[in-house]
Amino acid sequence: LAAYRACDLAKSGELCLSKELANSLPTTEITRREQDFVIVTPSPAFAVNRNTLELQQIELGYSDDSLLKYVPDSLLNRIMGTSNQSTIESEHRNVHVAFVNVQPVSRDAQPEHLQQHLAKIMNAIHDSSGTVARIDPFGSGHKVLALFGAIVATGNDSLRALKAAVEISKIESEHFETRVGLTSGPLLCGEVGSQHRCEFTVMGNAVNMAARLMTKADPAGLLLDEQFYQAVAGFCRA
Repeated sequence: LAAYRACDLAKSGELCLSKELANSLPTTEITRREQDFVIVTPSPAFAVNRNTLELQQIELGYSDDSLLKYVPDSLLNRIMGTSNQSTIESEHRNVHVAFVNVQPVSRDAQPEHLQQHLAKIMNAIHDSSGTVARIDPFGSGHKVLALFGAIVATGNDSLRALKAAVEISKIESEHFETRVGLTSGPLLCGEVGSQHRCEFTVMGNAVNMAARLMTKADPAGLLLDEQFYQAVAGFCRA
């Protein structure tokens, strides 16, 4: 969470450092201080001499299976099924989005409780053939972005998204409250990053709207936008 706060405080061309990190630097020209952070403007003194860095190749000793949990099944299958496995072309697709907010309500909540709760949420998404795009710290708890139809369309992705959201709302916990925002709409889907590290992500209004609905939903409740509701109107009541 501290890193997210630091990112919001820094302006263009600035670095926002924790006090501990700033004190560890040999020369730090402080531009200003905000909250618990130090704002600095990079100078040549911050440059890293890459010639002094010694890189070593290490025998990692892992199996391919140990990496599979970091890549969604649908994304892996799509990559392996393309002629050019080095990239996925960006495209506009009609996607159903579920944004989940996990908010702690107990002071006794421990990291292992959060892990267990998130695991149940992710299992519900996986069981409905959804894709977990990201898990982020949030101002109130954590948020999970789930996508249906972003990588592979099934023809009933809206119902799959609704089923996952209903199952998530039924998860009982004495430590957390869960809220879900559901939207549908065209999104730009594809890779973001470089040859060193990239991720599959989506961009568009439906994601932003789902995030807003998530914050407005009641505990264990779902909030749907009009387009998502029209897609599932025959299977639920408002």
